[in-house]
Amino acid sequence: MYLVDLSESFDPKVVRSFYQQIMVPMFPLEEERDTLEYFLNGINPAGPGIGEEEVLHVVCCYADPMACGSASDAVEWVPHTEVPKNCQLAGAVCFEYYMTPNITLLTYIAALPSFRGRGIGRKLVDAVEEYSCEDAMEYNSIAQCRAIFAETHGHGLIDDVMDCTARQKVLKSYGFEHIVFPYVQPPLAKGGKSAEDLILLVKVLSEHEVTTAADNVRTLNGQLVYQFLEAFWPYEEYEDVKSREYYQAAVDYLSAVDTLELSTCVPWTQVPFNQLPRAAAAAIAASA
Repeated sequence: MYLVDLSESFDPKVVRSFYQQIMVPMFPLEEERDTLEYFLNGINPAGPGIGEEEVLHVVCCYADPMACGSASDAVEWVPHTEVPKNCQLAGAVCFEYYMTPNITLLTYIAALPSFRGRGIGRKLVDAVEEYSCEDAMEYNSIAQCRAIFAETHGHGLIDDVMDCTARQKVLKSYGFEHIVFPYVQPPLAKGGKSAEDLILLVKVLSEHEVTTAADNVRTLNGQLVYQFLEAFWPYEEYEDVKSREYYQAAVDYLSAVDTLELSTCVPWTQVPFNQLPRAAAAAIAASA
C-alpha cells in the first residue's frame, strides 16, 4: 500500500485523476464539493494556495486490487511517479491546516468500495495527524496540533454513497467525537447555500482541550470551537457570512459557555439549527 502527497512532484494530471475518481463519485452533491480549481490552486507549490493562514494537503492511497490486503499492511510513502503499475487509486484524504489556531479540518476522506475493509481510512487519518503535527512544528514551533475537526451528515439523512450511521461508526473508530452543538456549514462558494444537515466532529490531539467529569462525560474547550469557526468561515471571500443569523447565534452561544459536551454514542443526531438562537439566549441568560 502506497501513500502519495499530491503537492510533492505536483502534476495537474494526477490531481485531475484524483478529482474524477474520488471526489466526483464519492461526493456527488456539487454544493458540498470543492471545485477542481480549488485543488489545483491549493496544492500547487507555485500556485496561490487557499489563503495566507491555511495549508491544503491531499494524500492519495494506492493499492494492488488483486492483493488480499488488511489493516495491518505496511504503508510506504512515495512520489506518484514511483507507484507500482499494478496499483490503483484506492482512496484519498483532503485536509486544511489553520496556522493561527493550530488546528486542522479534515474536509474529505473516502475509500473506493472495492478497496474497503483494508484499513485504508485509518491509514489516511493517521497521515492527517502526522501532517498536522508537522505543520504545527513548521508554522508554530509547537510539537502538537490541538485537534482535527471534521463534518459528517447527521443520522437519518440518506445519500447514495454510504449509510450515514455506518459512516459515523467508522469516524468514531478513528477517534472522532460529536460536538453537541448546533452547527451550520457556510457556503463553499460565494452566493451558495449553507448546509444545515451536517454535524461537527473532533479528534482531540491535545488532552488539555478536554475535561472529563466524574461521570466520564467529556467536554471540549468552547474557545477551540470558536477559533475553528473563525478560521473556517472565510470572511474576506464571503462578506455576508457575519450578517447571517447562524453566525451571530453561534458567536453568542460560544461566548456564553465554557465547554461543549462530546458524544461517542452513535448514531449522532444533528442539533436543529432553529434551536441555536434559543440555546444561545438561554446560555447568555444563565451566565448573566
